[in-house]
Amino acid sequence: MDGKLELCRQIVDDLDVLAESMTDYARHPHHYGIDTPLYPKQIHLLAYIGQNPGCNLVALSSLTGKTKGTISLQLDRLIALGLITKEKSAESRREIVVSLTDKGKTACRFYEEIDHSFFSFLLDRIPDFTLEQMETISSFVKLMIAAYED
Repeated sequence: MDGKLELCRQIVDDLDVLAESMTDYARHPHHYGIDTPLYPKQIHLLAYIGQNPGCNLVALSSLTGKTKGTISLQLDRLIALGLITKEKSAESRREIVVSLTDKGKTACRFYEEIDHSFFSFLLDRIPDFTLEQMETISSFVKLMIAAYED
């Protein structure tokens, strides 16, 4: 039991370091192949839009787990930056759908390349981990997140 307890403490400490690094990264805008630097939350929303063409506010809220108000503010900022457009849906005049502009598509492609490179880099460092082991790690991290949310 003591070995598991100590390992659990070490994992929590390691995750704290990771969380600090990720928080620091999220605080600063980055370049994604366009002249305008974007914050991670902005490029992630662009990626959702790119992966779900013609999506609306409700769909984006559901996909991201953020409120419609938060998504609406973020969409307005992306429109102002020339990365997306809003227009009425062909199916429903009341529904507004969003689409990437060419500039938004460029940023998404650049982000996807970075994202792929980053995860390839990680996977190259853990070649001996099986899919089952990685699923166990994922389950453990989700349990820890749930424990902190309670």
